[in-house]
Amino acid sequence: MVAPLDRGGEPHERCAARPFLPIVFLTSSNTFEQRLEALAAGGDDIISKPYDPVELVALVRAHLRRAAFLERMNARTHPGRARR
Repeated sequence: MVAPLDRGGEPHERCAARPFLPIVFLTSSNTFEQRLEALAAGGDDIISKPYDPVELVALVRAHLRRAAFLERMNARTHPGRARR
């Protein structure tokens, strides 16, 4: 069974208040088209099952480090637009 990507709203709509929050899709699909669809829907990365939990944690940590850096840079360049 393949769940539609827009269940509950597109990722970018759900995370509008946190634009730097990374979105990582976990999927059982290995088709190129569905992976592209997930990225086009607003995902920052996609990892297919079966996956190694250690790799997943490392991937999420790397995305969170980058997101924190981008939020800090945004706060410096736009001081009046603090995180909501």
